[in-house]
Amino acid sequence: MNGKVFIDTNVLVYAHTDLDPRKQLLAQNLILDNDTFISIQVLQELSNVSFKKFGKSWSEIEGVLANVIEANGIHTNSETTVIAACKLAATYRYSFYDCLILSTALEGGCTMVFSEDLSNGQTLKVRVRLLPFQVALSHLYSTDEVSDNDRKCEFYFFNRRSLITPTTD
Repeated sequence: MNGKVFIDTNVLVYAHTDLDPRKQLLAQNLILDNDTFISIQVLQELSNVSFKKFGKSWSEIEGVLANVIEANGIHTNSETTVIAACKLAATYRYSFYDCLILSTALEGGCTMVFSEDLSNGQTLKVRVRLLPFQVALSHLYSTDEVSDNDRKCEFYFFNRRSLITPTTD
């Protein structure tokens, strides 16, 4: 891919957990092979999901956040970002928080946004192409997905040089 790529929280969840090994590999490769960016909002959402959904300790969450910060560019939202999100919400009728992701990506000069929450292939302001994570996955795998949501979730660390090191308590 050419240009900066913005990744939403759900992609980071796949990258750092073993809930779906195929999505995990795709998410990790997306981060390893591209100039990826996230926002402070994504870090906040990842912290919340890690604690509430996966029951991770705050020390584990801190380790994951440090890894995510190292592996991705970070954009800090400003007043301009928030106002732009309101305008996007009015135009495209996404939730405010999804539009905050989109306005951050636009402001950061990203050419693509990967998320499971947005419409396939829609273009905003001719600068950002929305690519739902499921679409990217379907191009790589032809078999049906098997999700085992009852399995214990393990967190993994990785960086641009190496993949998958399980976390330890």
